[in-house]
Amino acid sequence: MDLSAPANGAKITLASDSLSVPVPPELMIGEGAKFAAVAVKTANVSTSQTVRLTATYRGVTQTTMLTVVPTPTPALTSLTIAPTQTTGGLNVTGTLSLSEAAPAGGLDVPLLYSTAAVRVPTTLRVGVGMKSASFMFTTTAVNTTTVAQVTATLNGAQRTATLTVSPVVVVSPWRDYEIWIDGSITLEGRQVATKITWSLPSIMNWAHVNTTGDTSALMLLYAYFTGPSISGNSVTFSGINPLGYFQNLRGAGGGFLKSGTLTLTASGSSVGTTVTGNLEFSTETKTFTSAFTGRIVASDRIR
Repeated sequence: MDLSAPANGAKITLASDSLSVPVPPELMIGEGAKFAAVAVKTANVSTSQTVRLTATYRGVTQTTMLTVVPTPTPALTSLTIAPTQTTGGLNVTGTLSLSEAAPAGGLDVPLLYSTAAVRVPTTLRVGVGMKSASFMFTTTAVNTTTVAQVTATLNGAQRTATLTVSPVVVVSPWRDYEIWIDGSITLEGRQVATKITWSLPSIMNWAHVNTTGDTSALMLLYAYFTGPSISGNSVTFSGINPLGYFQNLRGAGGGFLKSGTLTLTASGSSVGTTVTGNLEFSTETKTFTSAFTGRIVASDRIR
């Protein structure tokens, strides 16, 4: 108003020529004031519209034009995965981004995956007013390196992210270490204290089994098991050095060793780790078998 509103205020009549911009029928300007504000909430439109708004007081009408445009439709801009390489069984985070904020009620975006190596949610919700959303999903164990694709689809458009899933790498406690083990075996019904020394790689690549420190059982084994083969947390020796011998002061079967195998299993190479296994050896006249139990008493990394 050019002049201040009179006593008791001024009642302004408001009008709009479109339902897309609804206005209250009246606006009161307080006594002595020249203006007042009114909040107008536009409706969603499918095409641009120019709306005429009028305010009338004492036969005088003022007009203004307001252009209402459609709310931009959100479009997919990107789908990313971090990290892009992982080991099967670990969690990975995906992030989806939109060109515009999600409308009222949020926006559901379907997700697809190309292989059973990944498990993603079937739908990702982007919250109202948000332009992105993240999701965590789990990979599964694989036997070979697998390339997985995750795809998001919205309004006919797609975005795809790629993830490489690798098998779990088993680090053998038997490789690149020199290990000393104290334990025991059972021969002819008697428990015999046993020491095993092992190193790989080394010049000879053998495991030395020695019970000569325990004379109470009257059975002495001094052997070199050869031909190591590592599989995960286990190592198997498929041969034996013929210079080894077994002495049985309680019975028969003594003599130089003709054949033998030794298998050891441990979860790690650190001192105190439990070691289990089995050994078998033969002399000219008899074959002996026994389980082995012990612990690592010393361990040195050799490369």
